[in-house]
Amino acid sequence: MPVDVGGWVRTPVVFDEEMAHIYERFLLGSMALGVSSMSEGFIDTLGIRNTILVKDFMELLELGDFAFEFKESVDEVERHIENLLETNCELWSGREYYVCNRSCANQITEACTHLPEYAEVAGTPLANSGVKLIKRRFYELDSIFRHIRNSLAHGTFRVGGEGEQRMFFFYDLNKNSKITAVALLSFARLNEWYTHICRMAGRRV
Repeated sequence: MPVDVGGWVRTPVVFDEEMAHIYERFLLGSMALGVSSMSEGFIDTLGIRNTILVKDFMELLELGDFAFEFKESVDEVERHIENLLETNCELWSGREYYVCNRSCANQITEACTHLPEYAEVAGTPLANSGVKLIKRRFYELDSIFRHIRNSLAHGTFRVGGEGEQRMFFFYDLNKNSKITAVALLSFARLNEWYTHICRMAGRRV
């Protein structure tokens, strides 16, 4: 069935102080590579320069009953949404989730080639599989922040709830208008992510 998420976000958004922080932290200061002149991205800002550090940081982001689901294609993302709808799940309320396909941004591909870990693996018999794994891990972490950034930039999001229950629903599209990500995150989780970012970057929260 065709999946049209556009109609779910056409509600007025109150740009209060809390929402302004989301824009500042995840759009202007996005940790995705090459999307804002106000941010150097997660590799330089957070010092994440190998796959072990990527894994450790993503585990921080997944604290609690929550896990990212990375799909191999936009078709898989759409099928996942269809399955949710078939179970009568309201995508913009309920439990948190984050489903997306991996970003393959040129900035990430280029950045990976300059990593010490990449150079070490590239010169071994395990080069093909090792290089793919490195890129895969860095693509995943970049995707988390890139899809949020895109939704804020393009207005493909919806905010609901109040206080500790305030939620941020968003989706992202590629140039062919195919859904590349859909997620529901609490403001509390987003604030927690920002706290981790500040600690790793040596900033005040």
